Amino acid sequence: MSHLFSLLISWFVLQGAQAQSLGPPTAHLCDRVTSGNAVAQIATAAAGLNTYVCGYVIDATGSAATFTLAYGTGTNCGTGTTNVSPAFQGSGQGASFVDHATFAFATLPAGQNLCVVSSTNATYAVYWGQY
Repeated sequence: MSHLFSLLISWFVLQGAQAQSLGPPTAHLCDRVTSGNAVAQIATAAAGLNTYVCGYVIDATGSAATFTLAYGTGTNCGTGTTNVSPAFQGSGQGASFVDHATFAFATLPAGQNLCVVSSTNATYAVYWGQY
């Protein structure tokens, strides 16, 4: 009987010693980058796929330069436009804004395009993926 008890204790100890994963159950990598300097639709909604945003690099050197990531439908997300990032305003002093992670920080709702709303004075790179 004590042998059976020892086997049961050993089994429970080994069960608790198994490696456990940390973090989100699914990590989405952003494998695409789109660069530009004007209003643009970056990702078009695709049936059965979600669009993920990992980050951006913005160089807003002119005082009139602005940059916002948004999603919506229609040309350049013109319908139902919702911001994904805060609005950045250039200072005229060479302002740069960087937010880039390896994994997605935002997931767009299904059926939405990803767009950049920017003046021609801001250049950018947006890191994204669609899975």
